[in-house]
Amino acid sequence: AVVSTQSTGGLGHHLPGEEAGDAVIIFRVAEHPKFSRKGSHLYTEREISLSEAITGLQMPLETLDGRKLWVRSSGTISPGCIRCIEGEGMPVPTMHQRHIGYGNLYIKFMVVFPDRLDRETCERLKEVMPATSRPLDIDRSREDVEEARLRDYDPTSQPSYGQDESEDEYDGPPGVQCVQQ
Repeated sequence: AVVSTQSTGGLGHHLPGEEAGDAVIIFRVAEHPKFSRKGSHLYTEREISLSEAITGLQMPLETLDGRKLWVRSSGTISPGCIRCIEGEGMPVPTMHQRHIGYGNLYIKFMVVFPDRLDRETCERLKEVMPATSRPLDIDRSREDVEEARLRDYDPTSQPSYGQDESEDEYDGPPGVQCVQQ
């Protein structure tokens, strides 16, 4: 729980003929499973499909006070992209008014990619998606050109060689030694 303190500035108890003291209010803010708070702003993360990220998004979102928002976005949303809904955060407090407005709600979008696509779907995507922007002007028949294939990486099953060491201290993978010639 987050502890927040607010002082009322002279609105506390006072004795006759003496200046009023400050009333200090201590708030304990419980953590929420879907939202976090920073000042008057709220933050949340939502998973969306690759299709939604490319073609546009429509999704319901329940606010902290139980209201339902219909969130829409046209255009593309990149993985990790943060978008804002203005005025859907927490009240902005003041000393003499109830509040002067609301903070914003920030949503970080996590794009879920499909595990596999069949060949037909891949071919259809190639037809409608733009080609690569990288130049492909490489002569693959040359001797100094090698083909390299990417594979899945699992950091928990791979040793970490020399992460914090300089190049001079790198000894190569365990069990492999350089042979002097």
